[in-house]
Amino acid sequence: MFKKLKQKISKEQTSGRRSLGGGASEFPQITYKQNTGNNESEPSSVVSLLKQQLHSNEINTEIPNPNVKIQSQLQSPVKNQNTENTLQSTDPVGNENADKTIETLTLHQCKERIKSQKECLTQLTSDKEALQEQLCERLLELEKIKGIIIAETKWQMHETLELKKEEIAQLHTDIKQVVLQSEEVKKQKEKSEKAAVEQLQKALNAAQMAEEAHRKLQAKMDEKFKAVEKANEECVILQQELT
Repeated sequence: MFKKLKQKISKEQTSGRRSLGGGASEFPQITYKQNTGNNESEPSSVVSLLKQQLHSNEINTEIPNPNVKIQSQLQSPVKNQNTENTLQSTDPVGNENADKTIETLTLHQCKERIKSQKECLTQLTSDKEALQEQLCERLLELEKIKGIIIAETKWQMHETLELKKEEIAQLHTDIKQVVLQSEEVKKQKEKSEKAAVEQLQKALNAAQMAEEAHRKLQAKMDEKFKAVEKANEECVILQQELT
């Protein structure tokens, strides 16, 4: 009878370990902060719950958390309630050993979870630092590129400004040349007009002089005609007197 009870207790412990190991892999991942904030209260709570579920042929592990409630049911092989009551009444040492084993396993798994979360946090911190370094390097590269672009833009603007200055200077030179040419043309026009006026004045003077000479010549001719007529008249009178 004692051997049978011992074998059943051993089977119960093995089933509890298997159920606990299988259920632990189904725990959802939680942050390290949540684990470390409740690492002292988790073992005792889990042990208490495991004890209660062990007596009802079903081990339920519940990890309380102020932010997240995680429930994972660990199923054990179905056993007869009467047999379990017999085990509890006839062999309290076996039950105590099973409880200690479950408590040890629970503590071990909690420690493993805490260790895993610490490693995860370490990895995340390392990744964060690496990303921050990459971000800083990228920002420095962008600043360098920005500086290069600004320098090139300034250089292009300077070159464009110099070209515009040269164009403006050339336009000023062309304008001066056009103004000089215009003034020269104006002077030549004035000279031409003055020469034409002078020539016209000379022509007018010559015409006036010619007209005056013609008038004087006409007057002399008139006087000569009058003298001839007078001489003719005197000849006629003399002839009449002679006759």
